[in-house]
Amino acid sequence: MSADSTQTTLWMTRYPAERSAAPQWMSYHFLREAERCPLAASLKHSWYRTLWERRGYPNRPNIGALIGIIVHFAAELIVQSMVQAEVSSAADPRAMGTLRALGGYSKVLSDAIDDLSEQERDNPRFVQVRPSIVRTLRSKIPQMREMLQQLLATRPWHNSSPSAIRSPEGATSAGTQGRRFPLAVGTHFEVTLRDQGTMWTGRLDIVAVSGDGCTISDLKTASPVIEHQEQMRTYAMLWDGDAELNPMRIPVSALQLVYGSGVVQVAVPVETDLENFKAEMKTRTNAVRNDLSLTVIPARPLKENCRYCQVKLLCDRYWSDVKAFGSNDGVLSNVVLTTEESRSDSTWFAKISSSDSTLDSGRVVLKKFDGGSPFWPEIKPGITVRLTDVLVSLREPDDLPLISLTMLSEALFT
Repeated sequence: MSADSTQTTLWMTRYPAERSAAPQWMSYHFLREAERCPLAASLKHSWYRTLWERRGYPNRPNIGALIGIIVHFAAELIVQSMVQAEVSSAADPRAMGTLRALGGYSKVLSDAIDDLSEQERDNPRFVQVRPSIVRTLRSKIPQMREMLQQLLATRPWHNSSPSAIRSPEGATSAGTQGRRFPLAVGTHFEVTLRDQGTMWTGRLDIVAVSGDGCTISDLKTASPVIEHQEQMRTYAMLWDGDAELNPMRIPVSALQLVYGSGVVQVAVPVETDLENFKAEMKTRTNAVRNDLSLTVIPARPLKENCRYCQVKLLCDRYWSDVKAFGSNDGVLSNVVLTTEESRSDSTWFAKISSSDSTLDSGRVVLKKFDGGSPFWPEIKPGITVRLTDVLVSLREPDDLPLISLTMLSEALFT
């Protein structure tokens, strides 16, 4: 189903076609997501077959998150090319030649933007703002270039002969029957590890294997948070437990978080610590699986959880007390209103029933975004609609408050 054919259903889809259970293979990102709010995790990963063929609710584009994805992808591509050319670091005299062969930093970033845009072509939440998103991302290339340079300048890379370097496919799913082979000595990228004992999986950015140990590195474009270190301990657990890629149980010699500001070394857990960590993750996994198996999945509506929630529009618990959570950023607001009558081609009279701003319930004027709002033609009298990221203007005492849609505004007709 194409994105164009789903534009109408995007703001009319309130419930998933098929509810999601916990995944067969647990991952660190899913665990943290479900611990924060089990209902949000369930809604985000369920099936919405009227919207698209992929599993999960379509991701809402976020410039900050997209910049991180693009820089992360570009860094991996450049590092992989450097290793294959036996270039040891960004300071190596041969590094510039390798970078020129790729077209330079800006070309790599521009190509990554194109690739991301193509990957999201069937995402209805992306398509409706695609021109603006791509334009904004291209304007951020100088900023991303600086981030990329800082990220690559923070560490050397393991040299190895080209024959020792496997592709991600070869490292994780080689063979006609989907068999997985031990990782050879060398540097490997985008490696998927699986621990049959814990039924956990994880995708590692860089795994450098030597004869007596391996270094696991994760590239981070975000600021350091304590969860990043726990994530690295999870990767150590997975490397130790993957009997197919690491049958000799080669130990982890180093865990590295690579930020633009520098490399953070994470303490490698010793065997006793690793067993305790496995037991802890098993307990947490069982708790998440139990929450997601309940008939009524619990919600944890906290301001820090709801602020950037991808499935906020679908969450009845959030909208039942929207005022308690405060506005998204102090500027844009979320409101529930019922349309009354058209005032002009670009405005409607409406009645507010709830809002996270200081706006009291009452009559307002709803104004469409100058760049166009896809759902605007579908508004009819008497429709109750949830709106996110609107601009509330309190005008002169004799004028009705103005609710202006923005480029970011999304709607759900209820």
